[in-house]
Amino acid sequence: PSVAGKKVLEYGCNTAYFSFLSLKEHAKFCLGIDTDSTILGLNEISKEISGYDNIEFEHLNMESYSGMGLDYEGGDSPFDFDEVKKQLQGIQEKHGDFDTLICYSIWDFDFYYETDFLTDIADLFKIKDMWFEPTNHQHIDVIEYDKWTQRYIEKFGNVRMVGTTDYQARPLYLLERVI
Repeated sequence: PSVAGKKVLEYGCNTAYFSFLSLKEHAKFCLGIDTDSTILGLNEISKEISGYDNIEFEHLNMESYSGMGLDYEGGDSPFDFDEVKKQLQGIQEKHGDFDTLICYSIWDFDFYYETDFLTDIADLFKIKDMWFEPTNHQHIDVIEYDKWTQRYIEKFGNVRMVGTTDYQARPLYLLERVI
């Protein structure tokens, strides 16, 4: 994505690859959010080594789930969405609004649990565009993703598949807020 001069939020950042890449592409500021405090500690070391001072990381406590995997798809929610949203509100108050949201290789809770979790994040941070690659599930028919896309069109205004990523040919979507 074109991120020059933008504030970028990477949700589910893991090693913050896309945050660091965004800085290399002249992003103004990047914030990586993840649930794994150990990996976030390693990201702090990467920050020191990189020399970038315009990147930060936040821990999101979503550990109230009983285990993430295929066994809970379509079942009960794996965590308390309201509690997580409160944590995200605190992060928004600390860091402000963002232009771009990057969500690569994450669970699409909206798809599985019929929530508005990702779009609520986009609303909270006043996101203008979101790059989204859902975790690949071989058993999900493409028509199901078409239904998902329709839901996001209603909320965002413009949603399109822009290609696939190099890992398992996962679909890559660009969601752009129509103002």
